Amino acid sequence: MRIALDDGAMAEVDPIDRERISIDYQRLDLDTQTFLPAADLTSADQGVRVGPKAAQVGRLSRHFPGRVAPGLAVPFGLFSHALTERMVEPGGPTLFEWMKVRLNELPTIDDPVARETQTRETLATIREWFASRPPNPQKLAEFRAAVEAQFGADGTFGVFVRSDTNVEDLPGFTGAGINLTVPNVVGFDNIVQAMREVWASPFTERSYGWRQGIMNDPEHVYASVLLHKSMNLDTSGVLVTADLETGSRDYLTVVLNEGVGGGVEGQAAETLRIRRSDGAVLLLGSATAPSKRVLLRSGGSALVPASGAERLLTPANVKDMLWLADQLPGWFDNLPEEERSQAVADVEFGFLDGKLYLFQIRPFVQSSGAEQSAMLRSLDAGLTQSSAFSVNMNAQPEN
Repeated sequence: MRIALDDGAMAEVDPIDRERISIDYQRLDLDTQTFLPAADLTSADQGVRVGPKAAQVGRLSRHFPGRVAPGLAVPFGLFSHALTERMVEPGGPTLFEWMKVRLNELPTIDDPVARETQTRETLATIREWFASRPPNPQKLAEFRAAVEAQFGADGTFGVFVRSDTNVEDLPGFTGAGINLTVPNVVGFDNIVQAMREVWASPFTERSYGWRQGIMNDPEHVYASVLLHKSMNLDTSGVLVTADLETGSRDYLTVVLNEGVGGGVEGQAAETLRIRRSDGAVLLLGSATAPSKRVLLRSGGSALVPASGAERLLTPANVKDMLWLADQLPGWFDNLPEEERSQAVADVEFGFLDGKLYLFQIRPFVQSSGAEQSAMLRSLDAGLTQSSAFSVNMNAQPEN
């Protein structure tokens, strides 16, 4: 089987590499069509009314009061309502009916070129539908009221508009980074536009391509959305409750940068290993990025010069990391009981004025299926080949 990569090239996918997952859509609550303050959500809502991001923000808000920014969730039911109540064209099928037929036709097309063409056309039609359909006036008014009740007067705040689907953080699969997050959106009209883009993002070729090789039921992908209030952090990063090199649970790994988006945007980050028994810190890499990302009051972000501080994580911050890690054993109550105590946590965090804030805690997943995938191995083939090359730093550069 061949699929198209983002650059238009084709890659072979070995059928034996695929781990087929059937979506348990029967457990979904598609009747809830009200906007939900994230602090009211629990783990029981995960994969039922909302995705894991919103449910986890609710749980974090109760477990770590004062350390989580406010959030508002748009549940699966509102996404489903848009699919099932509105037609693709006047007198035609609903988008859900049309989508179900078209998506299930794709694997039956033997000719790879024809299959690729129809896949692109089908996904483009779905995305265009989200981009062009006028909103339901009543739902729009309800949304405005919910946003202002949760965050304040229009224009006085920003939110990260985050996709939060029912097919994220499944056993053996994590959807981190597959769908869209629109950062620091300011103004109600801009939030509505970002919502359209986020609802459409599961139907990009990249997102669909990642799912289609391992999942059945392509029409039963539902997007909830989390609006999470923006915070202009001093530093931010990722904490993993294990040594990433050895897997030892006796250590923590922390990756940190100045500004927002630290540890996940590819900057040269401060990377540390912290021994849990006594807090001893080993510096593995320094934050040498010349700039940091800050949020703008008008929306969006900008790069500004970094301070160039020699160290970012202070001794007080290290104590906070150790304290946080002590709270997390058994945190993932949706995992099988025998896996909870050994589950490694992947935590997005930040510091503002010396105070620790939390944004997301998810299982740290390394998929053995992904590691063996022929398609994914093909993406890394160039890196594998070049890894054997050596460079003479004293030689004259070639033109």
